This record gives sequence, structure tokens and C-alpha cells, in this order.
Amino acid sequence: MRPLRAYGNSRPSFISPRVARSHDVGTGICLRSLTCALRSTPGQSESARGAERAAVNLLLGLSARGHDIALLLEDQRGWLIDELRSSCPEATIVNLRASDVSWLSQRLYQARAFVSMMIDNAITASRDWCIRPLFDLIFSDNAPIAALCQYIKAQQPDVIISFLNSPNAVLLVTSRVDRRRTRKVVSVHNTISVVANKNASKRNQVMPRLMRRLFPFADAIVAPSSGVAEDLAKVSGLNSEKYR
Repeated sequence: MRPLRAYGNSRPSFISPRVARSHDVGTGICLRSLTCALRSTPGQSESARGAERAAVNLLLGLSARGHDIALLLEDQRGWLIDELRSSCPEATIVNLRASDVSWLSQRLYQARAFVSMMIDNAITASRDWCIRPLFDLIFSDNAPIAALCQYIKAQQPDVIISFLNSPNAVLLVTSRVDRRRTRKVVSVHNTISVVANKNASKRNQVMPRLMRRLFPFADAIVAPSSGVAEDLAKVSGLNSEKYR
């Protein structure tokens, strides 16, 4: 099986599709399988549907190259599943919300994630502990941290790439509980500063704070354009030179 390479440095890198195509591979770890994680629900915005399209295109392209692929979802309804099954029947589709994780196990994993984040806040002397946004993300949204950890333990994927802002945050919070060698890659498909200022949703308004707190844990960060990447660098506080 042809190895897939991704940028996996000690600090996250910004990767644009243009750069990835021009080099095809980058320096870093060889990957044998890839898992995509996103929240697929009916009635999404155009940007969300665009992220789903990007996920499907990525999975189909990697499958054609001979890589093992899987798609993690929180809802199995909609066009995404039908198209992926018809175009790539060998792809594994996992509904994290339909796992057999018990309520107690779910709460224990969530508590571990929250406590780990608070300990990390204390160790790094973080200026913004993001207590309320993290609590809402983990407990109020009932993040499927236990199901994701169990999937990683059982399947041991080389890399997980998440799509959309909330799955990005959940993946990086999970990384504080699951310390396996699976690379965690997040992708951002909108200009988050504009979304946060113009959107009345509380989740979108606090997303820049969550990004600043969580994105340093990512092994790589993918942006579809230089404009999105530059905005993300300002929001997250990460070095713009990390953008490639």
C-alpha cells in the first residue's frame, strides 16, 4: 500500500490545498489509514455542506490510491452517506452516536477530558481557561469522547482529520484523554472571525476562544485558502509561518 505523508511536527502546521498538491507529500510520518470525522445533519449551512463535500472528495481520492479509509459521523442521514456508499462501498462508516458506550462510561470519559484540560490550563498558566465553553462543548453537547476513544483504541488509525468547527474541538479535547500515536488533524472551512462577529449562535461566538485553547494540540491544521489560514492564524495565535 502506498504510504500517505502528512505534515506532523511538534507544533501544528497550516496546510493549504495548493501547497499539498504542488508537493504531493511533505515531511513527517507515513500514514497507512485515514479517518474523517464530521457532524452530518440535515438542514446545514452551505459552508457545512461544502465541508462534507470536501470530506467525500478526500476519502474517494485516498481510497483510489489504496488507503484504508473510514468516516466517523454523529448522524447517518442525508446525501453524504448515500453518495459515499455508492462511490466507495469499501469505506467504513461509523456513527459515534450509535455506539454501545454506556452512559456512565461516556460521563467518565467526558470528566477525564475536562479535568485534563483544567490541569493543562494550570500547568501552562493559560490566560483564558475557557471553562464555560469547554464545559458546554463536553457536557452540554454530550461530546462522543468515549466512542471516539474506543474507536481509536480498536482501529488504531494513523491519522484522523476532522471537518467543521465543533468536531475539530471535540477531536482535540479527545486528544487530551487518548494519547496514542494517532495524528489529529483539523480543517477549517470558513473565516471564523467573520462568523463569530455576525452569527448570533453562542457556539460560534465562543469558537475563537476554543480555537486559541485547543488548536496548539493539533498535529496539523488544514485551510482551503490563504485568506482562511491567515484569519485562523490571528484567531488561534499560532505563528503564521506555520502556514504552508
